[in-house]
Amino acid sequence: MAKGGSMWMAILKSIITAVAVGSGKDIAKATPELWKDVKGWWQGKCIAIIGPTASGKNTMFSKLAKLPPAAEYIQTRGAENIGKFYFSWPLPNKTDIKFTCKRSINVGGELDERERFWAQSCKGADVIFYLIDFEKLVAVPDLTLARIKDDLKWMLSNFNEFKPSSVVHILLNKIDIVHNDDLNEEDEAEFYREVEEKVQYIHVLAEKHLAGYFKRVTGITPISMVDNYLFKRYFTASLEQIFSRESGR
Repeated sequence: MAKGGSMWMAILKSIITAVAVGSGKDIAKATPELWKDVKGWWQGKCIAIIGPTASGKNTMFSKLAKLPPAAEYIQTRGAENIGKFYFSWPLPNKTDIKFTCKRSINVGGELDERERFWAQSCKGADVIFYLIDFEKLVAVPDLTLARIKDDLKWMLSNFNEFKPSSVVHILLNKIDIVHNDDLNEEDEAEFYREVEEKVQYIHVLAEKHLAGYFKRVTGITPISMVDNYLFKRYFTASLEQIFSRESGR
């Protein structure tokens, strides 16, 4: 994974620099003191995971709960109350953050389910992870962007139901599916540009449709829910990114 890890770190650093939505820190060079502060801020936080159908919500739940992923995709319908959800996450300084989801609800991503269940899932959460399917964003951009706009409008109309201190972090999932390992140098550069372009556009959409609530968006992080290396690398990056935005670091 050394080659892949280097490539994906380059993608993340390029995206963060291009759209200025993150702290810009290289997590590989972060100090032990930083990770101690990250752990202190995150300890015991409650999260919610929302997003359109097939954006990766179930897989992310499974990753965090250290459960095996489903053998095949099964669409979630309605809200599945899966009780208290405790999990820990290892940091580069060899310590773990312990999370507590006091009321963890797995919700589907269809429009009717968004209206019925998403607010319930987000209520009480400190951090709301909103997932976007990058594969669909590339394959059917008009439909996917229309759904993202609609979801952002939903957030705007429901922020008053969330904790005043809650924040939203956007995860751009399935980057690995779109990328082809056999790309030549020119196509590789084009892929990077396309990722940056899509992230920039999502950034602009969020700024436009969330109005004054945009300040509660902590950033946009590319990720893969199925690749263990990429998930660990970029979920950790998102934790640092959120901490840095909220703490002013």
